[in-house]
Amino acid sequence: MAGLYVHIPFCKTRCAYCNFFSTTALNQIERYIASLGRELDLRKDYLLTDTLATLYWGGGTPSLLSFQHCKTIMGHIKSHFSLEPMSEITLEANPDDITEECLNQWLDLGFNRLSIGIQSFDDKLLKLVNRRHTSQQAINAVETAQRAGFRNISIDLIYGLPGQTLEDWKKDICRTLQLDVQHVSAYGLSYEEGTPLYIRCQNKEIVPSDDDLYNQMYDVMCVELQRAGFERYEVSNFAKPYCRSRHNSSYWHDVPYMGIGPGAHSYNGRARQWNVENLPLYMETLEAGRLPAEEEQIDRTTHFNETLMLALRTAEGLDLSHLARIFGQKDADECLQKAQIYIAKGFLCLRENNLVPTQLGFHWLNAMIADLMKDV
Repeated sequence: MAGLYVHIPFCKTRCAYCNFFSTTALNQIERYIASLGRELDLRKDYLLTDTLATLYWGGGTPSLLSFQHCKTIMGHIKSHFSLEPMSEITLEANPDDITEECLNQWLDLGFNRLSIGIQSFDDKLLKLVNRRHTSQQAINAVETAQRAGFRNISIDLIYGLPGQTLEDWKKDICRTLQLDVQHVSAYGLSYEEGTPLYIRCQNKEIVPSDDDLYNQMYDVMCVELQRAGFERYEVSNFAKPYCRSRHNSSYWHDVPYMGIGPGAHSYNGRARQWNVENLPLYMETLEAGRLPAEEEQIDRTTHFNETLMLALRTAEGLDLSHLARIFGQKDADECLQKAQIYIAKGFLCLRENNLVPTQLGFHWLNAMIADLMKDV
């Protein structure tokens, strides 16, 4: 199993919370698509397979590309890779880009999963974080996608927004459930340095939600989504049966993947690569016939820590038997010994030789992971 991530960095406007690499230089799209093709040509052997189980177009805003742009990129991908018959092919989309015509074109290109960036159904909060769409546009987008034939739809939500109350968040969850989507990704707002929200927070123009409210929002979300038939399969991701994001799951389960585009990351089991977060430099380097990437060899300690960190974010938790097979019984035993204090506190439980966070433990996940990691 291998996956390909395609980064489309273009946005009409920047969201106030976003620190992903993106640009509003829409006049560079044609040149960029040619550069993506060059990167695919140079890296076609990276995955050691010509078959993809998952393909994910993220951003940025992939949905603002024209049909011809999408067709060109997809054609270049298929010139080097084949897709498994049951492959998962995801497109990230903004609600205000979704039309019946676009949806039919995306289906024709092979996309079978939509990830719609809604973030909130509260128009005041949407305006605060500089989202372009309204609540009604978000609802219409999901319903239009369902009528067009998409049967695997995910929506993104954010909680802990400035001024957002617990009741506001409950309304967002209720509206989500009424839409009958198959997947929900919900993230607590973080104030990333350099973003407009971070600057406003530093200037005391807005007040972040306190930890107690964050925790209440998270707990309410877990209860309501699980009651509605969703499983929490990762700390921030919930899915109806058989609708987990297979592509994102590969990141959490040590599966090789390749990312193309500025800022995209790749992993082959031994080393990690990442492309420059600079659009002109990315394109210029590829036009000169070179890859715009840096590489880091993953040593044993780093591999151990990443395995632990990613596994503890999932519903299955950390498989100590797997840990022993990869790193040796001594390391697995030491990890279990360190975890005893958190088992005693009720933050972790031992389930069939897997260390699994409890509901309470998810609130302390980062601190637990840091404590269980090996010193670098």
